[in-house]
Amino acid sequence: MAALQGRRGQKVEIKGELPELKVDDPDKISITAADKGEVILEKKGEKWELSKPVVFPANQEVVKSVLSNLKELKSTEIISSQATDEQKKLYELDATKAVHVIAWKGADKKLDVTFGKSGGRGQMAMVDGKPGVYSVSGYSSYMYTKEVKQWRDTEIFKFEDANVSQLQITNK
Repeated sequence: MAALQGRRGQKVEIKGELPELKVDDPDKISITAADKGEVILEKKGEKWELSKPVVFPANQEVVKSVLSNLKELKSTEIISSQATDEQKKLYELDATKAVHVIAWKGADKKLDVTFGKSGGRGQMAMVDGKPGVYSVSGYSSYMYTKEVKQWRDTEIFKFEDANVSQLQITNK
């Protein structure tokens, strides 16, 4: 249960529980940023792969950052126990502005959350199966709103300096 300050100084009680947002060791992540479309990352063996919109090896460090961020998410406050369409628009939780993140472990959906506007009260979010709007800490939007090319592995070749005994560069 959360207590808020009303317009005239009175306390307003909002009933409800804060949802658990942390997810450990997912093997599939779907990220839909309103203006960038859906990206799906899947763990294949020990490596992550981009499987939508293209099939390509993923940038392992970028995925590692997202996985770390998913472990840091925490709901901190109930903003509204029953979100209206007007509130969804106000907090940018509608499909035209929001970032929708789903994480799976096997066939089990472990996290399904939509992130919206950030402000003085924190990052606004809605959790699938819960009617309310919550304030969330730990969310870093720049990690989830990348262009497809930023999710891809950009390595052209791997240079292991321990395997080199001599290097010659010729430039005309």
